[in-house]
Amino acid sequence: MAAKAPTREQLVERAVSAITKEFGEQAAGTMAGFGSQRTQRFAPTGNLALDWAIGRSGIPYGRVTEIRGRFQTCKSTMCAMILAGAQAAGGIGVLCDPEHSYTADWASRLYHVDTNALIDLRPDHAQGFFDQLRLCINFIKKADANVPLVVICDSISMLPAYQELQQEDSTEGVQAAALATAISLGLRKISNLIWNEEVSLIFVSQLKDNPRASFGDKESIVGGNAIGFCSALRIKTERVAFIKQEDGQICGQKNQVIVTKNKLVPPFRTAQFDLLYTTGIDQLSIAFDFMLNLKMIERGGAWYSYQGERIGQGKAEALVWLREKEVSEKRDFAREVYQHLHLDEISRREEALISIPDGFIENPAEVIDEADTVEG
Repeated sequence: MAAKAPTREQLVERAVSAITKEFGEQAAGTMAGFGSQRTQRFAPTGNLALDWAIGRSGIPYGRVTEIRGRFQTCKSTMCAMILAGAQAAGGIGVLCDPEHSYTADWASRLYHVDTNALIDLRPDHAQGFFDQLRLCINFIKKADANVPLVVICDSISMLPAYQELQQEDSTEGVQAAALATAISLGLRKISNLIWNEEVSLIFVSQLKDNPRASFGDKESIVGGNAIGFCSALRIKTERVAFIKQEDGQICGQKNQVIVTKNKLVPPFRTAQFDLLYTTGIDQLSIAFDFMLNLKMIERGGAWYSYQGERIGQGKAEALVWLREKEVSEKRDFAREVYQHLHLDEISRREEALISIPDGFIENPAEVIDEADTVEG
């Protein structure tokens, strides 16, 4: 009588056992088994509109994220808020700023980044960045494996390759190829290091015009496509319009984010938010727009009302009403918005705690009365 064939589960178990016996315990396993070893957690973004576009309560740990866009499209501002959110949640922030565009006053005054506790990497080239990053991650995780770590490189396109520093007369094509190779090699090493840790690696990429493209997509990214392939989340930023005061002075801009790649929820969600140049991202305006869309606040003509009570004529007066609420009431509003957007439900299912952004609770941004927008 022929022996009974093993079941699929038995075959999988035997194969995994054979591989781990030969190459070690972490060499193989079932996806469900590896997934149960860690809980997916998220680094707070401090931006409700961005959270909604991502479909989660922040930037995922253990993954690579790319934020790309043209100049002056709020990329660095979003990164500063992510750093502040990570620090507020008890984590450590690491920044690599090859452009030397960040200042301690700007980051701390507008976005409450603790610059004294912010690690600032200053590598000479792209290979050096990945070497410093690997050493930093290993040192911190060896000291405390549970501390969250957010790493931001803004922007990777400004880091030269090592070969570029050695060859002063190299052509632009050779330089671009060397940088793309360095990034690809570094990501292959780093991705395996962070996947099972509370480390979020965020790259900022610059979009530029490709003069050689006569049709199709005329935008290109410095550094190749390695980051796009490796990332679980790709966020594209755009400037939609300028915000003007009554006297015609430009005081801010309206931005749009598009999640073009998302391995957490279906992609291509779009969200908009305002950036005021003197006070940062207008958190109250974001919250108010969501409350209006969710029918938490109702509009009749020019009047806005909450639970049947009129709160102001025009958005400016209604925002003043929201700003003057007590902190506890604002937290209740925030939780209600998250629950309506199902962000709280998703986070609870994955046992990841939601961090209510501080900017939602105490927003320093000034309200612009009847702000007009013009095409940018």
